[in-house]
Amino acid sequence: MAALVAVASCTDSLARPPAATDDGALARVEWLLGPGALLNAVALTSAGVGAAVGEFGAVLLTSDSGESWTSAESGVNRSLRAVAFANPATAVAVGAGGTALRTEDGGHSWTSASTGSDAELRGVAFGGPALGLIVGEGGVVLRTQDAGRTWQAAASGTSSTLRAVKFASASVVIAAGDDGTIVR
Repeated sequence: MAALVAVASCTDSLARPPAATDDGALARVEWLLGPGALLNAVALTSAGVGAAVGEFGAVLLTSDSGESWTSAESGVNRSLRAVAFANPATAVAVGAGGTALRTEDGGHSWTSASTGSDAELRGVAFGGPALGLIVGEGGVVLRTQDAGRTWQAAASGTSSTLRAVKFASASVVIAAGDDGTIVR
């Protein structure tokens, strides 16, 4: 059975060495984010590369399926609400105020991607190496066909906030959100 990894914060100096404990079922890494930090989403590839994102632009990375985590600079101080990988190197994180960040090195460096929206972006998913969708506040749907380099608005048919999106196949996508909204 795989161990559950939780990332917590501590009030001690961030300059001290990592404090990791493992009680057999729960490993805690208590030095990466600092006091009061919250994580909102996590994504993991089949290759074991992953990222967790959160408040104040927090980004944590793993390359060993969550056995260990390191922090990375996102370059933003906004809430990041979701993250998804197109492949083990390329990922997109989205959040407050239309924020979209893109990486091509597994999350070690992030650059802004223009979405043309200032809505709260809540979900992101990839349906292949190039095709992806972002969903968010007010029924916003944004589509990429170049692995998140550029984004174009798409009609959702709703004004309800969409909070999650998943690809069933390259041509079937489901988004869900407020007021029991499900869009296919």
